[in-house]
Amino acid sequence: MLAVLPFENLSANPEQEYFSDGLTEETICYLGRMNPDAMGVIARTSSMAYKRTRKSIGQIGRELGVGFILESSVRHEGNQLRITSQLIRVQDQTHLWAANFDCNATDFLSVQKNLGMAIAEQVQIKLMPQAGGFAHSPFNMDAYDLYLRGRYHWNQLTPPAIRRGLRYFEKVVSLDPGYAPAWSGIADCYSMLPITCDEPAMEVLPKALAAARKAVELDDGLAEAHTSLGTVKVWMDWDWPGAEAAFQRALALNPSYVQAHRYYACLLSHTGRHVEAALAMDRARAIDPLSPIMHALSGHLRWHARDYKSAMKHLRNAETINAGLWIVHTFLGRVHESEGRMEESLIEFQKAFDLSGGGTTEPVAFRAHLHALIGERAAAEQAVATLVGLSRDKYVPPCNIAIVYAGLGDTENALRWLEQGFEVRDVRLVFLLVDPRWDGLRQEPRFKNLSRLLNLLPVAF
Repeated sequence: MLAVLPFENLSANPEQEYFSDGLTEETICYLGRMNPDAMGVIARTSSMAYKRTRKSIGQIGRELGVGFILESSVRHEGNQLRITSQLIRVQDQTHLWAANFDCNATDFLSVQKNLGMAIAEQVQIKLMPQAGGFAHSPFNMDAYDLYLRGRYHWNQLTPPAIRRGLRYFEKVVSLDPGYAPAWSGIADCYSMLPITCDEPAMEVLPKALAAARKAVELDDGLAEAHTSLGTVKVWMDWDWPGAEAAFQRALALNPSYVQAHRYYACLLSHTGRHVEAALAMDRARAIDPLSPIMHALSGHLRWHARDYKSAMKHLRNAETINAGLWIVHTFLGRVHESEGRMEESLIEFQKAFDLSGGGTTEPVAFRAHLHALIGERAAAEQAVATLVGLSRDKYVPPCNIAIVYAGLGDTENALRWLEQGFEVRDVRLVFLLVDPRWDGLRQEPRFKNLSRLLNLLPVAF
């Protein structure tokens, strides 16, 4: 196992931070594709946790569970680059290899390739013949610069940052329409918007699908492209076999690509394959042990499996890493509710609402659902009336309205809004099979019909 620490930005301009971060991510991506049977690479999120760290190599190695660490810096002045790297064995902190790379910025991608090959040689890994760089590289440094900016913003996983990342990726393909990673980035941005905020799926997911297909068409050997395609097939097409095939193809290409493990685990969970989902998330956390979203999703998927004790353990780990991530508190609220701790659940949903910046109606709907369950019907009815009123002027995910009616015991309205969700492709319907809050509707013929339309077959818990 190898960890690539964040490349230290030694440039005089702090705005070049995105460049050193992008170089870190690209090096991780390249090394992950090299010889996956012989070397695993820690994912970006966990590596970035050590940016500007004062921890020793030994401590970092123990925390990440790796045998080797790559430590590097980059100085970018004008069109000149100097990259300094050293490979360190954690066990005895021996410097196995060190080198400087001086080049013109336009030769950056060849430097990346040479760096990866040198590391592979030093850790005695036989480089696979097909493990080269991207099949198509940008024709100029401006395009690559924009691509790095796009990934920098996407990795922040907030709606404003995702939209900024999307604009950068679109600029890349306007300069170089053949650059597959940028098309994958466009697909990832569009796919994430209906999940992180109240964005109409019918407006954005077709764009995501077109971009993902373009990425695969341009570079069938790119794990990111197949993962993007599988993700859209889950959220928009509800094509479970097609999505699984895409994720398996991505993992065959790059077993160290953590996003493929993550989304594959979600697919397995949505379709009731909980043991397989847990194993997939175990692999994701092994690659990205310090990622709060990996721990949070592990808890979320264990909630689907009704394993609330394990769910809480994973969510507390996520909270320890990043207590400011709103989705962690949403998941905590769900687990508290399932275990009957209603006051704690209300507190967590309120935290989620405060931290989300009001970009999604989910926390409002979940609190209203909970108010209904504890007998505070007036509060629940007022909230659902507000959501219905909002839906006349803007898009409100129908599932968020249906969940409140389900809490109120209003089966007719709950089913009506779920069916409306099917018509507008509400992405939240993928949870229909496994979300415990729909248990009261499962024997209804209309609910069973929805499950059939979604190709979701009942499973036993």
